[in-house]
Amino acid sequence: MAKKSLYHLLVAFFMLSIPFLGSSQPVTLLIEMGDKYAEANDHQSAIGVYKAILEDKDPNNIAAQYKIAESYRAILDYEMAEGYYLKVKRRNDGRFILAAYYYPLMKKLNGDYQEALESFEEFMLLLKEKDQHEDPRYRHYYEQARIEREGTLIALNETTNTQPEHQFTILPKPVNSEDMDSAPATFTNDSTIVISSGRKGGKGSLTSAFGGSYNDLYRFSKTGSGWSEVKTRDDFDIVNEKFDDAAGMFNTDRTKFYFTRCVEASANVVNCFVYVSKLVKGEWSEPIKLNTNINQSGSNSRQACVTITGDSLFFCSDRAGGIGGYDIYLSTKFGDENWGPAQHLGSQINTPFTESSPFYHLTGKLYFSSEGHRGFGGFDIYLADGSSFEKAEIYNIGAPFNSNKDDMFFFMGQHKGYISSNRKGGVGKMDIYSFNITTERDMITEIESDEAIAGRNSLFSDDYDFDSDNDEMLSEIISHLMASNVSNIEMALTNEQLSFYNSLSKDDQERIDRIVNARVRNLSQNDLQAIRDEDEFFYSHMSSDDKRHVDNLVSAYVREDGLGLSIGIDQQEQDFYEDLSVGDKEKVDMIIASRMKQAHDFTYPMETYDKISSLNKA
Repeated sequence: MAKKSLYHLLVAFFMLSIPFLGSSQPVTLLIEMGDKYAEANDHQSAIGVYKAILEDKDPNNIAAQYKIAESYRAILDYEMAEGYYLKVKRRNDGRFILAAYYYPLMKKLNGDYQEALESFEEFMLLLKEKDQHEDPRYRHYYEQARIEREGTLIALNETTNTQPEHQFTILPKPVNSEDMDSAPATFTNDSTIVISSGRKGGKGSLTSAFGGSYNDLYRFSKTGSGWSEVKTRDDFDIVNEKFDDAAGMFNTDRTKFYFTRCVEASANVVNCFVYVSKLVKGEWSEPIKLNTNINQSGSNSRQACVTITGDSLFFCSDRAGGIGGYDIYLSTKFGDENWGPAQHLGSQINTPFTESSPFYHLTGKLYFSSEGHRGFGGFDIYLADGSSFEKAEIYNIGAPFNSNKDDMFFFMGQHKGYISSNRKGGVGKMDIYSFNITTERDMITEIESDEAIAGRNSLFSDDYDFDSDNDEMLSEIISHLMASNVSNIEMALTNEQLSFYNSLSKDDQERIDRIVNARVRNLSQNDLQAIRDEDEFFYSHMSSDDKRHVDNLVSAYVREDGLGLSIGIDQQEQDFYEDLSVGDKEKVDMIIASRMKQAHDFTYPMETYDKISSLNKA
């Protein structure tokens, strides 16, 4: 609190000094002061400083215009942010080129999908014209503009479809307030819920980035006429302290409560960790921080979800080694709260942006929120379904659950489900909504359609529109990488293929990756076995000369496996391969990869493919 009071005193000093200083220096100092507020996540105070510059000193100060837009975006005031981003965008200043990205993003979040669609395309074209679309400083935004544009197309299509009802409705007061209300989870079936709230009067009395109090955890029970706060003697309030206490979930028998607690880790540094409180003799115990596999020093862990068996924990963390702001991890328990090493869920689920609020349902489906996949707004809710997290297909669960704003904290109880959203029509900065569950299977069937596929790495309509027009080489590389993925083997490209691949634009390289990953994800075990059988049948009916060419190719790949990024092929074998049709090349690639996999599966080193063949015949 002392730190924040000092900021206010300094700002007040500068405000009083401005009339007497008379130069541009006070504006510079005020911008620095606003920046300090923003860095401390006190965006309301930052907005006050930037606004003073624009209203009293320099109405056209582009730095203040951009920074105030950033702070409005941080507190989810997308309408105000849109106006300031537009002012900066119109000035076409290369220092603030990202205003041309955030403006359509705000348009999308404010529900103006058509304008957003056109402006995202304008931003991508702008970067291409300036030859900055492959610049490391902007590539991240160029890629995301493509994702946001495609999400906008999905949203436009969704608005033309008939939406399921689910009796989707906002919960009344006192569950929702004028402040931030989120992260609902049931306690007693559907009749009692726990939520996170930044409402006034809690222990979290310090000011958060949104201008309200830090979050505390509250319980509410369903009554005949509505909801009422639960006040009992079980000391549940022990979970609340002065900083954020939020996003909690109970184990199956309601004897443990896992939640996020933020603490002052060092001077002026607050970190968030996952804690557990246990119900002992009718009272909740002093919360204990989970071990370092969950809570790494120097990073944040939050939004834990415990599975129905109680032995697995999903959570979000910004620890080193992730690929985004916050990624989703999974840990398995060995004994009482002895959590094992956290497993990153991979790049099919996690994105370069932020993932949040995982919910693992008893049907074996993972629901989560993300701002990095194709969505209707900022954060959307998604379903991951597949044989593994690394190969899961990602579905946008659609309306009414997702809107043009931020939708998070999907939770299903027995007959009721809940989400949190800051969509239009709410009573606070974020509100809790409920919906009826018919059956889990009906819900999943409703979601899992081709139109709902929305993963960042999933195929989209223009993924086959390559910049390169060399269709033959593109097909070769896709076939080659497909064979590598299916057989789970590193299969080097030929010298010619690697040279061609390296000459491709980053867009084309990413298109190839999406096509390969999507095709592999869609293959079941039965499909894989059918491919193997078909390839062996194809090989068995080859002429002796063609078999010899294939055997020589396999031998070359096995012999040079791991020796370099590319592989040299004898001209005779190269000519044989080039004369094959696209379909036959795919079969030969699969045969090579399969034989390489056989070589790797032996427990002693294999020198040549011929040696493998002789051993198999013995």
